[in-house]
Amino acid sequence: MPGQSTVSRGVRALLWLLLGTVGTVITFDRLFTIIAPADARLLQAEDGVRDFQRLNPTTLVLGSSHARSFRAVADLVDSATSGREVVAIVPEEGGLFQPYEWLTANRLLPIHDARVARARLRRVVLVTTFYDMCELGAGWDQRLAAHGWTFGDFLRSVSDGGLTSTSRNYLRARWSRLFPTSSLVQDRGVQRIQGKVRWKLTGATGNRAEAFIASMRAGMELQYEKCWSVDERAALRRMLEAYTSRGLETIVVLFPLDPRIVSPTSQKTTLARYATHVQALADSLPIHIVDLTASTPMVHEDFQEDLDHIKVDHNLKFARWVLKHELRLLLSPPEERK
Repeated sequence: MPGQSTVSRGVRALLWLLLGTVGTVITFDRLFTIIAPADARLLQAEDGVRDFQRLNPTTLVLGSSHARSFRAVADLVDSATSGREVVAIVPEEGGLFQPYEWLTANRLLPIHDARVARARLRRVVLVTTFYDMCELGAGWDQRLAAHGWTFGDFLRSVSDGGLTSTSRNYLRARWSRLFPTSSLVQDRGVQRIQGKVRWKLTGATGNRAEAFIASMRAGMELQYEKCWSVDERAALRRMLEAYTSRGLETIVVLFPLDPRIVSPTSQKTTLARYATHVQALADSLPIHIVDLTASTPMVHEDFQEDLDHIKVDHNLKFARWVLKHELRLLLSPPEERK
């Protein structure tokens, strides 16, 4: 019948349209995967919490993405102590003390406290930079939802306030893990493809590289005005009190910075104020401060293109140095040094 023929043609046209759309998306995804491949799956907070639960470690390392450099430290500690000292690493993407405190109160200490006499934890290493005190508003909870929430946290959030940008970020992170090699899926909410393509086309050498270094250097100077949050400072103190009140040796590490982005001005302002504040906490709390900002042999060439993180294959250089110097205490339990 003519009507049925018209419907059939419409269905076929719709199917062809859908197939064409899917094919186009797949083609572009493959193209972007070649030009700007998805970043490798990195250790995230939820992975670290699982390790903390599974390993029952003697040392906990908590921090931003910088904490991932301690993977090499953990391996060397394990080898040097024949497994007696075990390090678990919990990196919370994006930094800030409020999400560190949330992970401490809602994930890590409940696991530790539930173990009672079985807990082997003796030491906490908090890996920080001045950036952890920046005033970034409420955005930190979206990153925390992506990497630190459980499904139970998601359900409670939806029950209390409906589906928000924070709870949607939890869903987005779960969706992205279903397609780990898809550049388009992995880039959703991150938006790195544009920068990767521009970087690849223009290169990172000569004037462009120097301009980026100058921009980062100037930015650190300006962060003297931005990185002094009352909320972040309060979260830091509460977190340190939570660890020290349990008798845990607590070490605050100021992570190394690329020397090319540190200027005399930022040394006297942004960096000096942060170091002074952390040192003042040691006057009222039983904590140990290790300032690695400029004391390690790490040079510009040891840092990634973002001028912030140590290159993966250079983390061993970092690990060997700190275990011979400021962090050699990780090789023995606190009671043996008393």
